[in-house]
Amino acid sequence: MESEQLQSFNERLSQWISSQGFWFQLRFSMAGGNASSALYHLMRIGFRVFLFLLIGAIGGFYYLVKRVERPEFSKNLTGSIGKQLSAAECRIESFRRMQGEFNLRRIACAGSPDAFYSTFEAANISCRMGLLDGLTGVWKPGPILVKRLDMELRTGSDDADSAARRAESFLKEFPKFDMSSLEVSDATIRWGFSKVFDPRIRAGLVEPAKGEIKNSRMTVQRSEDGYRLQFKGGTFSQNWLEKLEIVELTAFIGPKGIQIEKGEFIARTEGSKSTLGTVSFIGVKVGGGDRPAVSGMVRLSKVPLELLLP
Repeated sequence: MESEQLQSFNERLSQWISSQGFWFQLRFSMAGGNASSALYHLMRIGFRVFLFLLIGAIGGFYYLVKRVERPEFSKNLTGSIGKQLSAAECRIESFRRMQGEFNLRRIACAGSPDAFYSTFEAANISCRMGLLDGLTGVWKPGPILVKRLDMELRTGSDDADSAARRAESFLKEFPKFDMSSLEVSDATIRWGFSKVFDPRIRAGLVEPAKGEIKNSRMTVQRSEDGYRLQFKGGTFSQNWLEKLEIVELTAFIGPKGIQIEKGEFIARTEGSKSTLGTVSFIGVKVGGGDRPAVSGMVRLSKVPLELLLP
């Protein structure tokens, strides 16, 4: 009878001790209990701590995986992209993260007065994205792949300060987003088509220097002081040079302006596959500022005159 009462008392005492805090259990085990009792309590406490940490880790992992699906992430991402790109308006559509890759269906922006572009739209964007990217540290996306890009650049400025701000918006670095390269499968870039963004053109003081690169494959590489752009395929037009087939066009854009490192084109009649002539850019440079100076030479070889006339 006494043994049963003693056993019952020990069980109730053990339950009471288990309901106390961690440090009380540890002091009791080390002070009054024997070695096996202390080890038993330490194992129980260790298991509880492990279980707590495991539940916390699972909850944290679930949050990191699902955070891109939360409305706050979409709002913050849109605001961050718009700010970094000097956009007056920015919209993004349908994005997700799957197996370490970030995919964005579409982004469209209208540039602010200080932006180097007036409008641009990009579709099917993908890059690498870790669980903590965009939350802490620097996001290193690796090569950014874009299926299609359509952009209109601004040409001309009211004054030197305005030109400097637009150049800065293009050359600016992103402290939390380490973009090293960009690859676009189908890029169309236009300039000089809109009269709205150049008051001199709007007033009829100068003629717009219309030009475009259409349906070209574009690669962008970041360097210490600018960007190197390479185009292959598609067509190039600039004033009286219209729809030249791009063999390769490589340009470096930095604080001092644009330097054409390589420009090789083929002249063809529309719908023809036969080469009529070639066009090369040699030492072509376009300076910065509100009145950019153009220098260099354009070499034409066997290009029919009718292709150059309006």
